[in-house]
Amino acid sequence: MRHVDRAAASGLLDVDPAAGAVVFRHPLIRSAVVQSATPGLRRAAHAELAALHRGDVERRAHHLAASAVDPDEETAAALEAAADSATRRGHATAAVTWLTRAAELSEDPAARSRRLGDAAFIAGHSALLDRAQAIVRSVPPPDGSEPPSTAVTAGYVALHEDGDVRSSHLRVAAAIERLAGRDARESGEALDRLMILLLAIGQYAGDGATWTRTRRLLRSLADRVDPRAAIYHDAWSDVVRHGAGLRERVERAFADPSGLEPWDVSRLAIAASQVDALSRFRPYLRRAADREVKTGAVANGMTVLQLLMLDQMAA
Repeated sequence: MRHVDRAAASGLLDVDPAAGAVVFRHPLIRSAVVQSATPGLRRAAHAELAALHRGDVERRAHHLAASAVDPDEETAAALEAAADSATRRGHATAAVTWLTRAAELSEDPAARSRRLGDAAFIAGHSALLDRAQAIVRSVPPPDGSEPPSTAVTAGYVALHEDGDVRSSHLRVAAAIERLAGRDARESGEALDRLMILLLAIGQYAGDGATWTRTRRLLRSLADRVDPRAAIYHDAWSDVVRHGAGLRERVERAFADPSGLEPWDVSRLAIAASQVDALSRFRPYLRRAADREVKTGAVANGMTVLQLLMLDQMAA
C-alpha cells in the first residue's frame, strides 16, 4: 500500500493492535475519504483491492464489479462464480444481486440472458417473487418466443403464490416440449429446472392425467435431465408403486451434501420423508435450514423446517 506512512502521520490511519492491520482511526474519516474521491479513483481503488483479494472469490468479485464500467466477460464470470459460492453459504439474496450485475457486464447476449435466468430462479427460491418476475421481464426474447427462464419463473410463481396447478402445468409442459427439440448443450440446466418444476406441480395436483403427461415427458428426456429427477418422480408421484429401492437411492444422493444446492436439499428431504428416512439426516437438515432462513433460499429453508417438525412429531 502506498502513502501509508504519510496518512498515518496525518492522523488518518492507525494500526489495530489486535490484528496488526492498518485501519482508519474513525469510520467518519473512512467515509470522508471515499466520498471525496472521484469515481475514477474509487474504481481504481476497487481494482487494486480485487487484485489483493484474488484468493477470496466473493470479495474479489465485489471489488471487480465496483471497478467495472463497460461490459467485461472476465468480471461477469467472476461475479457468477461468487454468486454460486454465496448460494452454497446461505446468502442467496446476495447471489441474485451479483448475477444481475454479471448480466449487465456480459459481452454475449446469450450469457446475459442465462445469468438473468439464474438470478430469477434463485430469487424465486429466496421468496423474492416480485423481483424474480421483474428480472425475467427485463430483457425481451430476440425471437419473440417465451424463454425457458420466464416459463420457470412464471410456473413457480403460479404454483407457490397463486396455488395454480392446472395452467402452470400446461405452460411448463409446453416449455419442456419446445426445449426438447433444441441442442442438449443449449437446453441444459433450463430443462432440468422445468422438468423438476413439472414434477413439483404434479405432486401438488395429485391428478392421474397430470402425472401421465409428466411421466411421458420424463421418460422421453431421461438421458438429458438431472438423474435426481427420477428420484423425485418415484417419491412424489406414487411411492407405493415406484418406491422399491428408493430409500437407498435417496441415501446415496445425500452422500455428499457439500455438492447440493439449497433446492436440491429440500427436494431430497421431501423424498426422504416419503420413505421414512428423514431422521437419519435430521442434524444436517437442521443446519441447512438455519443457514437459509435469514439471507438464503428462504422457501427451501421453510420446507425443510416443516419436514423436520413432521418427522419429530412422528418419532
